[in-house]
Amino acid sequence: MPWMRASLDGLYEIDGKLWIVDFKAPSETSLEKHREKLSIGYIAQVNHYAMVARGLGVEVDNLALVMFDYRRFAEKPISIFEVQSDPELQRRIAEGGRSLWHEYVLAGRIPAFKEGQANAIPQGLVENLEELRQIKRTVAELMRRKEAVSDEILAKMSAAGLDKISVDLPEGSATVTLRRDLDVERAAERLDAFCASSNGNERVLYELYAPAFVDSDEAARWIMDLRDAINALPSGMLPENLSDLIKRMPEIVPGKPLRNPIRQALRAIGEDPRDFEVPVVSTRF
Repeated sequence: MPWMRASLDGLYEIDGKLWIVDFKAPSETSLEKHREKLSIGYIAQVNHYAMVARGLGVEVDNLALVMFDYRRFAEKPISIFEVQSDPELQRRIAEGGRSLWHEYVLAGRIPAFKEGQANAIPQGLVENLEELRQIKRTVAELMRRKEAVSDEILAKMSAAGLDKISVDLPEGSATVTLRRDLDVERAAERLDAFCASSNGNERVLYELYAPAFVDSDEAARWIMDLRDAINALPSGMLPENLSDLIKRMPEIVPGKPLRNPIRQALRAIGEDPRDFEVPVVSTRF
């Protein structure tokens, strides 16, 4: 079968038995689901590998899937699932692959789309999605208006020389305070300029990399992006897109936990973080 190919993660001999092993790093939620019931896609994948091995004259004794939590692999156990070799599934894989290869790939045809129950749009889903789209538009417009009103309040309080004021409202009251906060964008530009002029500094890297992020997939992706960017450069250098990575931090950890590592990085290059602060409005209703 010329169409049958495979790229194995591992082929091991264990206690005299030959094992095909495939490694997976699903999300924590998906991993828990696989512990209850393995995905048919994963089962078919390793059975496909066994078919390829047999076609090359290699008889495999066992199949296994090894899954781990890529964010907590140091503290969470690795899960090993032995997969049964399934002759009927292998027959269906060969039959389906042969049909696709000869009737469509070699013939230059595209399989016709068959709309079935799985592809049917649930009743009311279009209306729900349209409502959600309108809500997101409204939220975006409200956020823009919030920023504009905050700027107006800041300008009026600054002009009046006020740092704090309490005001009675038609419903309740409000306390407005002016405080200084780090301008993340300007700080990121300064750090980026420093790295470009001095080929970086390992101390800066440490200060940026060390903060304790919240436990979220986005934080994990941020760390992995930073790691990949660093690994692609010679030792001691920092990535050119450092400022872009820093600017993404507000999407990961809002509030004070974000500012602290950037302040530490500024101090590490001899800057006073207070020089990068701007007045902001804080309100309590």
